[in-house]
Amino acid sequence: MNEIEKTRPKMMSRKEHISTLIILGALLALIPSSAAWAYIDPGTGSYMLQILLAFFLGALFALKMFWKNVKSFLGHLFSRRKKQATDDR
Repeated sequence: MNEIEKTRPKMMSRKEHISTLIILGALLALIPSSAAWAYIDPGTGSYMLQILLAFFLGALFALKMFWKNVKSFLGHLFSRRKKQATDDR
């Protein structure tokens, strides 16, 4: 190992960069801001409700698809075992 390699700083991986950005973003979100004398109209509230509803329905659909894949995998796994057990007799 030569002198240049000893003094060169270690390069961060992509995963380390992403985690650093997430941590910095979270810390910046915690910095208090000044009070905003703003008004949220009913249209904004209904839009936020739609976003929340879409998030929950999307999460339920993702869980449904995941559970379907798990059931299918286990069904195929146990049906093979039954076939092998009947073939061995």
